[in-house]
Amino acid sequence: MTTVKRTPLPAWLAAVVPAALAGAAVARWVQAPPYDDPYITFRYAANLRDGRGLVFNPGEPVLSTTTPLFALLLGALGALLPSVDLATLGYWLSLVALIAAGIFASAICWREGERAAALLAPFAVMLSPSLVQSVGQETSLLLATGFAGLSFWRQRRLVLAALALGALALTRPDGILLGAILLAAEAQQYRKLPVRAVSLFVLTVAPWYLYAWVTYGSPLPFSLAAKTAQAQTGWWMATGPALVGWLRWAAGLNPLAAVLGLVGVVYAAGRARWVLLLLAWPVAQLAGYTFLGVAFYHWYAAPLHAVLGLFAALGVGTIVRLVWRLARRWWQRSQPVAAMVYLLAALTLVVPSAQYTQSYGRDVPDAKMRQYEEIGSWLRERTDPHSLVGALEVGRLGYFSQRPMFDFVGLVKPAVVPHLREKDLVWSIKSYRPDYLVAIPSDRWLREDDWFRATYAPLRRFVDPRLHEGQPTTVFVRTVGDPPVQHPVRTLTHRFDDRIELVAYGLEVLATERDDTIVLALRWRALQPIDRDLTVSVHALDAMGRLVGQADGQPLAGQWPTSRWRPGETILDPREISMPSSAVVTHLSVGWYLLETMQRLPGVDASGRPAESALIDLGPGR
Repeated sequence: MTTVKRTPLPAWLAAVVPAALAGAAVARWVQAPPYDDPYITFRYAANLRDGRGLVFNPGEPVLSTTTPLFALLLGALGALLPSVDLATLGYWLSLVALIAAGIFASAICWREGERAAALLAPFAVMLSPSLVQSVGQETSLLLATGFAGLSFWRQRRLVLAALALGALALTRPDGILLGAILLAAEAQQYRKLPVRAVSLFVLTVAPWYLYAWVTYGSPLPFSLAAKTAQAQTGWWMATGPALVGWLRWAAGLNPLAAVLGLVGVVYAAGRARWVLLLLAWPVAQLAGYTFLGVAFYHWYAAPLHAVLGLFAALGVGTIVRLVWRLARRWWQRSQPVAAMVYLLAALTLVVPSAQYTQSYGRDVPDAKMRQYEEIGSWLRERTDPHSLVGALEVGRLGYFSQRPMFDFVGLVKPAVVPHLREKDLVWSIKSYRPDYLVAIPSDRWLREDDWFRATYAPLRRFVDPRLHEGQPTTVFVRTVGDPPVQHPVRTLTHRFDDRIELVAYGLEVLATERDDTIVLALRWRALQPIDRDLTVSVHALDAMGRLVGQADGQPLAGQWPTSRWRPGETILDPREISMPSSAVVTHLSVGWYLLETMQRLPGVDASGRPAESALIDLGPGR
């Protein structure tokens, strides 16, 4: 066993420089959280900052974030810096934690006298591709607290180790595994338990666990049950099989780094076995996920990738030391040869990771994340603050829309999970009846359900040629059963044959280079029973009254004909009117007719004057 020595201050200073350089590289190339899930935690933090509690949907105590400490820190920062966007704060908090992880990784190597590895470790850890993919979420804080706990434990600073390991367990529940591993090592090596340190650890984590148990019913995030159910459907790959593919991907990115990592593991097994405790932590975590049958997400493997980076740095140090000894024996000029080998090995380890970081950062956030942000902002501007929104992924949509949300796969609504196991995704929509629903093209099961087609209609389509082969992501609106009000809404009273009343409409104009589209949401009220299926007439007119576009048809594309209307019922009828971009539309004419005879229904306007059509004034022209 290596003699324990306290790390002198210059060692920490030596660690800061490479960690700061690696952090600067990440900040330069990856300038935003890459994907959707961190925004679930950002929304928890936003609600905490705004006094609504640590919840996703205000008034619904469900623990879906896996990282309470990250959310609490971010909520506190948001309260101190209210003018700064929480997603931006989350990104920088993650980046600072990443630098801290690099510093402690360097300290672990330095403790073994591996100074060459210590200078390289921050780059090897911080630029590991899986960790780069996790910028903006809690993974870097997880590594920083874990590395700190191991480093302090090795220095016999058990109070600091207990605090760091307590923070680790609060960062993510599976972080408690490292504390258990070190406790077992402590008992095996010293034949006694550090009662003071264990007590401090318990005091650190107990307040949160008690609060979570009382508030949410369990200290474990509900997302664990949801992701287990995801794997049970077969639509998501479970951790075990997926991990095999991940290992192939990680080794294929830089095969030489994989070899260096194995060399580092062999070195640790012979000369620094305590460092292997660090490797046991992510291995135990992934083994637990495999045993539980949790669906795999790439950031689950980020701690393992980063730890293997540290071992690769130790592998470089081992090879350099071996070359130095051989060169000293054969050529009597060991230093230049060892320096050259070190430089080549360092470049082999770092350059591919740096190139990956740079190329990966070019597409962050990617087209999908940008579209979610666009849709979320549109919902915030156009819908009532209390409107319920459903979607497959609710991170960015929920954060930018600031609307109550649920997802089809049970991350924020526990009742969904049993039905997810049965592959019944429509249950959540039928049960919660969201006002709006965001459907990507792969959500084909929605359009195949008769009830959904009769209850929802497409309101707005968002198209990005880089996504879904150019197919649109569609926002559907609930059209029957007190449908929601879209903003800005204009009231317009016009009765047709004392059977139907047009009470309001929402309007939006989408302009492109080729053509313009007017999105019109008509709100009808049934006044009397209607025994015929009538057709809506929607005409776009220019200043001379000439027809330049139209969108005639039965309500909701025939899904909700007037013969099914009941008196007092409100129906929302979205329509899209496409026309050449050169057309100048000044009015929309809205009326009703019977298709078989083309006979129009008589109507009266708000002042009681006869008018077959209601006219919507668009001003000077659209």
